[in-house]
Amino acid sequence: MDGDAPAAGDGLPSGPRLPAAWNYRAVEAALRDASSRGERCIFLPYQGQVFQSLEEAFEFYNMYSWETGFDQCHQMRVAIEAEMPTARHRWCKWHVLRKAKESLGPVYSKNTAFKRDLHNLLDVIICVEEFETRWAEIVAEHDLVDNEFLSRAYENREMWAKPYFANTFCARMTSTQRSESANHVLKTYIPRSAPMHLFVTQYDRLVTDRIADEGREEHATKQVNFILRTGAPMEKHVTSLYTRSLFERFYRELFRSAAFSCRVGADGKNFVVVYARSSEHTDAGKREFDVVCDAEKSQYSCVCKFFEHAGIPCRHVLKVLVHSNVVELPLPLC
Repeated sequence: MDGDAPAAGDGLPSGPRLPAAWNYRAVEAALRDASSRGERCIFLPYQGQVFQSLEEAFEFYNMYSWETGFDQCHQMRVAIEAEMPTARHRWCKWHVLRKAKESLGPVYSKNTAFKRDLHNLLDVIICVEEFETRWAEIVAEHDLVDNEFLSRAYENREMWAKPYFANTFCARMTSTQRSESANHVLKTYIPRSAPMHLFVTQYDRLVTDRIADEGREEHATKQVNFILRTGAPMEKHVTSLYTRSLFERFYRELFRSAAFSCRVGADGKNFVVVYARSSEHTDAGKREFDVVCDAEKSQYSCVCKFFEHAGIPCRHVLKVLVHSNVVELPLPLC
């Protein structure tokens, strides 16, 4: 077959010299060139890349997003900053860690000390300074300072790590499971190739069913006799505010507040919440938590920012409320 190889810069990155008459698609060219490029990604877009059709471009970037994690794509980050400047872009933690086992090997296998230390760091620590310090200690202890996967994750920590989103309400979500669950529910009602009139009808049915589900849950909540287990007057009050599942979350925080003692701060208005036992396992990497109070406005804010992030009062604020003999959960915390 006749034809000369394309010159450098004519559209394909450096790699095997292919006859110009061969019309290799971008995906095929990327697969052939991957071994010679030495890059981490096989499907790596570059400036000046040419696609033969829209379908080809879609296929290429679909493969690229699968390799890098779609929600971590630079193009998406730029688009969100441009079109939704007030939104907070957060990467899905599951996507960040999905290649951990592949990249780290046996050190990240089940029940290893490193995996336990890493997830404790990611799930518990809420202080930025302590997160960065503990991260350095963990990777040094397990001889992973030069690991490429962990280095990339740490470089982009402000996009996914918990301490950097303490002031952002996320309803305790750290991954895209809620939106993916919504997509799954939608697909059970609406076929992929449904015409518009069927889409409208089925979507209306979906909304009606969801409203009915909420009504049944509210009715079931009213019929339940909540078990009061702490003896705090506030526990009785929140039974009229929360559903059954949310009440259980509140109860866990109220129960864990018993592990702390409370004292008035130096200013005479705010409080310092401290572990009652000096040997107690640290909570979120800290032993002392400052709770700022405005008693006149019934406003309370803890340094852990759990309420701002999850929408439920934290155990430190609840300790202050019990200490102050508050019998009803203040309205700003409801």
